[in-house]
Amino acid sequence: MSLARFAFAISFLTVAACSATEDEASDEAEMNGALSTPERNWHAHPAIVEIDDAGEVYALSDVHGHYDAFVSLLAANHLVDAPNRDPKKPRWTGGRAILVVAGDLIDKGPQSIEAIDLARSLEAQAARAGGRVVVTMGNHEAEFLADPKNDKATSKGEDETGIDIELDAMHIEPKSLVKGTDTAGRGAWLANLPLGVRIKKWFFAHGGNTQKMSIGELEEKLERSIDHHGYDDKDVTGGDSLLEGQKWYGDPDKDGAGRDEADALGVKHIVFGHDPGALDDHKQIRASKNDVLVKIDTEMGMHLSSGIGRAALLHIGTDGHDTAEALDEAGRATAIIE
Repeated sequence: MSLARFAFAISFLTVAACSATEDEASDEAEMNGALSTPERNWHAHPAIVEIDDAGEVYALSDVHGHYDAFVSLLAANHLVDAPNRDPKKPRWTGGRAILVVAGDLIDKGPQSIEAIDLARSLEAQAARAGGRVVVTMGNHEAEFLADPKNDKATSKGEDETGIDIELDAMHIEPKSLVKGTDTAGRGAWLANLPLGVRIKKWFFAHGGNTQKMSIGELEEKLERSIDHHGYDDKDVTGGDSLLEGQKWYGDPDKDGAGRDEADALGVKHIVFGHDPGALDDHKQIRASKNDVLVKIDTEMGMHLSSGIGRAALLHIGTDGHDTAEALDEAGRATAIIE
């Protein structure tokens, strides 16, 4: 063999070995859940959405794969025309209203994909009607993006059915959503969800703990954390984070509960889900004694020892004096803030 051919052979083998090593490293990273989402355009998809043009606002949270309860609640309160097993069939009838879904569409229930598809369909329909559907990220979405094979996503059993179970049945690789390569575009949609939304003097986020930051400070911190460390960063899903924090407001019966956080944001009310036991009530939408905090996680569709968790919708009036009421699955209203 000539010296040139020998050198070429060595070079080829070196490149092939390096390529194999890189592939193995990539496979190992994926096996360990160390995937990363595509780089996010924060200008097009801000961490915090701000809306000042609003009349009627509705909010719910923690659907957790309970599509049937989700669509029935919206139909009973005239935001869609009728329930349908196909999530693309219900028609938006909310007109110019705004609907906020404050995180955790997925896991626990068996219909995570249907819940995502309904939210996406209504988002597009509401925009055409002059309304708006804003879905914010919950800790379950963030944890899935950080590791699509996490324990919550792969769990099985009543009230514990992770999104991966449904994806596997549909022959969809969970990691394709994290990479943003799934053909339906669900992964890119999840990865671009805002982490909070301010509508006039109301702020909505899954866990609600803003750590007394302004909206600008909070937005900057979230963007930096996600860019540098991904969605498993402590500022996103840590114990004191916006998506995961609980009981950050102290005693809800004290006049100061949540006031410092609301003042820093420039709002009067903070609406959050995530903790169904917040404000000492598991099945109802509740406001703190000072009306600053509103808890909206009602364990929708969950099979509890005392019966199936109730689906409930917060209805807010923002014209003039702020008001809020809870709407149940039969369309009945209970005043929350008068």
